[in-house]
Amino acid sequence: MHLNKELPAQNGLSDASNPMYSYILSGIALFVLLIACINFVNLTVARSVRRSKEIGIRKVVGGERKQLIVQFLGESFLLCFFAFALAIVLVQLALPVFNELSNKVLALSYLFDAKLILGYMALFIVTGLLAGFYPALVLSNYNPVETLYSRFILSGKNYLQKSLVVLQFALASFLIISTLV
Repeated sequence: MHLNKELPAQNGLSDASNPMYSYILSGIALFVLLIACINFVNLTVARSVRRSKEIGIRKVVGGERKQLIVQFLGESFLLCFFAFALAIVLVQLALPVFNELSNKVLALSYLFDAKLILGYMALFIVTGLLAGFYPALVLSNYNPVETLYSRFILSGKNYLQKSLVVLQFALASFLIISTLV
């Protein structure tokens, strides 16, 4: 698939596609990725109550805030890596169906172009940071005494987390309404 209308359809290239389709599909993909990142952040922070004793113990035995942030960011990047590997497998499985539905001939080898790999790496880093940075800051900020004595409560004026839930709901609603229209 290519977008240059000046190139003739030869050597396995089909006629040029309309670039608007690529922009629309890219926008949808970014919206879905943003929703997934927000969902990951919200679930990680909500799940943090279960991990509060682990965090408290690590702080009591000398764990520094920086070490905890590195650990949580590492967990986020590890999950992103597994998600990326799963995405490659799913693309390989779905590509024949996509080719048939779109009347295009895309090969998996097109996805491993040098420029695309750099884009994947940038997307991987941005996604890992977006999904892991806020939970890492929140979780590493716990008071160890309160967490060990189960007096820790995750509530109050957590405006960022509440606004993330609203943003996630708004983006999902936008995508659903756009699909219906």
